[in-house]
Parts: sequence; C-alpha cells; structure tokens
Amino acid sequence: MNVRMVNAVFEDRRKPDFDAEANAAKFIANLPDYAAHGVRAVTLCLQGGMPGYEGALNSAFEPDGSLRPNYLARVERVIRACDQNGVVVILGLFYQRQSAVLRDEAAVRAGVVNTARWVRERGFQNVLLEIANEYPH
Repeated sequence: MNVRMVNAVFEDRRKPDFDAEANAAKFIANLPDYAAHGVRAVTLCLQGGMPGYEGALNSAFEPDGSLRPNYLARVERVIRACDQNGVVVILGLFYQRQSAVLRDEAAVRAGVVNTARWVRERGFQNVLLEIANEYPH
C-alpha cells in the first residue's frame, strides 16, 4: 500500500513559527507503525502539497533549480528512516502550487537533473522519482 505523505517534509518560509524539523521527526517516529500496518511506500514531495491554506512557500528548489541544503537534509533523514523500515519513497519534485518558485524552463530542467544527481550521490535504493504531480495544472 502507498500513502501520500507529501507534507512530511513541509516547511513554510512565510511562517517561521512552523517547525519543519519537528514535523519531519513526528513522521519518522510514526514510520514503524505505518510499516507494521502494511504501508510499503510513501509519497513525499520537494514542493509539498496543499497544506490547508493558500500562500505557503514550500520548496526544496531555488529559483534557478538548485537545491536548498537544509530542506534536502530533512528529506534525506526521512528517506533513510523509510529505508530502515522497509518503505519505498516515491519522491515528487514539482507541485502546482509551488511551480512559480522556478523562474523558467531551464530552472525546471536543472531541478530534475540536480535531484536525480542528489539521489544517485546518496546511493538511495528505495527512491522512485515522480517529476510532476497534477501536471495539467
């Protein structure tokens, strides 16, 4: 079974009072229970999903498509915890509500290349990339 948990690595740069690290830690703490109940894959997203309000700024990408190290450090902790629990990660890159973060098509392409390189360099064996969620938007 796959569960969409795209906001497990969520942050909102416009809401500094939201604790992104605590959010990810809570998700990691619950992973053993999810796995025990049959969850074999989770979907994360480098631009999250709808947080329940409009206007969030949640993206692992800079406008040029480069990766934000602090965001990716949190994602890496979650991916490694998933691996330790026998859970595959479907890692989404782009999400419709955050697409404007990237300044142009070259930035989108750079984001894909940078993410694929990041996954490869870390030797993740439990990650599948999903380039765009809800693409027609």
